[in-house]
Amino acid sequence: MSAMNKVLLASVMHLPELINGKVCVINNGNYRLIRIGKYTHKIEDNFDPMEYCIYTTKAGYDCIISSEPKDREGYLVNKGFRSLLGIYKPEVSYKVDDKIHLHSRNGIYTISDIGKDFLVVTCKKWQYTDFPTLKVHKADFKCLAGGIKNAVFE
Repeated sequence: MSAMNKVLLASVMHLPELINGKVCVINNGNYRLIRIGKYTHKIEDNFDPMEYCIYTTKAGYDCIISSEPKDREGYLVNKGFRSLLGIYKPEVSYKVDDKIHLHSRNGIYTISDIGKDFLVVTCKKWQYTDFPTLKVHKADFKCLAGGIKNAVFE
């Protein structure tokens, strides 16, 4: 088995319990039930995902197999290195001048500044008031505004 067709289960989103004796892997809001390989020891609910890999066969079928130390090594090194440097991949990628929606308020807001834990937003209605901006926590960010609000025209 080559490392090219194995993915450590800990590196993908999955449910901690088995569904009909299969592992449920979630990707972009969709799920797949992956059967456990014929020679893999019995898996119980609340299993350790570091102990298993998703193996893709030559025929293109996926199954769950036991992982080997070399499968876990790369994942652990990358995880440790990211935590050591404080590097993280943000769940959302927004920047100054993006149009966004907030959980706490209705409407479309423009990001005017980004701090460590907060966003400074404004909207057209506030431009000529005494308080043209509002400081909100990053957790209040809901999503980027859709349509052509954030489109880049060249």
